Amino acid sequence: MVSGGPLLLAAVTCLFLIASAFWAERRFAGYDRLPRQFGFTLKPTSYGPRWLIIWLVPAVIIGAIALAVFTPALFPPESIRGEPGTGVVIASLVGAAAQVFILWLLVRWANEQG
Repeated sequence: MVSGGPLLLAAVTCLFLIASAFWAERRFAGYDRLPRQFGFTLKPTSYGPRWLIIWLVPAVIIGAIALAVFTPALFPPESIRGEPGTGVVIASLVGAAAQVFILWLLVRWANEQG
């Protein structure tokens, strides 16, 4: 079972993801559609509804973190190799970094729009 520091990090990351979605909702309120995909040049290649871009990504990341937290509880302790908390830490850090990168791309795009 995952507990202690990794569980606290997962909770803080989930709170950050929710707070960043609320921030993005206010920041991009003037746009009906936002970029949902960026090419290698970091220019948008397709667009989607604002609510989908802002809320679906954090929801998927929170789901991945929850999966990392609760999966070790499904298996007997003797079948788990290594520390289950490591996966939670990795999922939390990668999830937060992905959200920051996506928001950076969206802010950059919005600034170019004027």
